[in-house]
Amino acid sequence: MKSMSILLAVLALAGCTPTRSSIKPPYVLDGTSYSAEQLGAYATQTCVDDSKGQPLPPHPFTTDGCSLYKDDGWRGCCIKHDVAYWCGAVVRQDADRALRACVREVSSKGNSNVMYAGVRFGGWRFWPFPWRFGYGHTWPHNKKENRP
Repeated sequence: MKSMSILLAVLALAGCTPTRSSIKPPYVLDGTSYSAEQLGAYATQTCVDDSKGQPLPPHPFTTDGCSLYKDDGWRGCCIKHDVAYWCGAVVRQDADRALRACVREVSSKGNSNVMYAGVRFGGWRFWPFPWRFGYGHTWPHNKKENRP
């Protein structure tokens, strides 16, 4: 019984939304440098554009770069992916494919495929991880993915 309580506590804590970015500015996206405030505004505007009138996430935008993967020449790709995951308004698979394409442009096909596999497995909206799809929303984010 005690181990079950510990497991539930760990899952509840893991499902918490990150409240601050774990990487420091400047944040560079497509050759443009952003401060933390500018990146927050960029994320909010992107979410407004993608959400088609749905409410914005209640938690402020945060980024950890490439989560559990190294941040190399593709950090900007990961930050854009974080914007899509934070908002949770786009089709998750489309966000993951955009990450793969972006990383492929600046790195290699192999590296992009490894990252794609990682986000496809680890980004499910019901995982209690702070890097899950829709992490700007309270866990579990129950918005269904918009499958065409």
